Amino acid sequence: MDSYREKAETLSRQFGISQADAMKALEECDGDIIDTVSILECQGIIKRTSATFNTDRKTDPSAGSFRGEARQVNYDPASEIDHGLSGFGEKIRGLLKKSIEYKLAVFKGEKNIVELPLLIVIVLALAVFWLTAILLAVGLLVGCRYEISADQ
Repeated sequence: MDSYREKAETLSRQFGISQADAMKALEECDGDIIDTVSILECQGIIKRTSATFNTDRKTDPSAGSFRGEARQVNYDPASEIDHGLSGFGEKIRGLLKKSIEYKLAVFKGEKNIVELPLLIVIVLALAVFWLTAILLAVGLLVGCRYEISADQ
């Protein structure tokens, strides 16, 4: 029962509700905090649009427990989706930049015959795979060597 009382105090402090409401909901949920918060949200005692949690936790070695300041945060799922897409866009942009910085050079002996950005080679390989494969194979047969290098 002491753990219920401690949980009720924590819920009361974190969500700004009465300890009696917290204790009643805890007893309905057999002490499960998550279920208790869910029930309190359904009853309208706790607002659904916000989440409350501790962010600046500092341990108190003498008490062996956490002390912290409760902060209220509004959660907007759309902002997370936008942020995820911008991260993906940044990765694609970086990949494209690297594919332009790297070059595929074709050498016959010591003479550089052609030098193409890797992006062009990849696009050709995707667009006309068999033609690109045949050209690369023929180049090997006639003594060409290939080198991928970055711009200096």
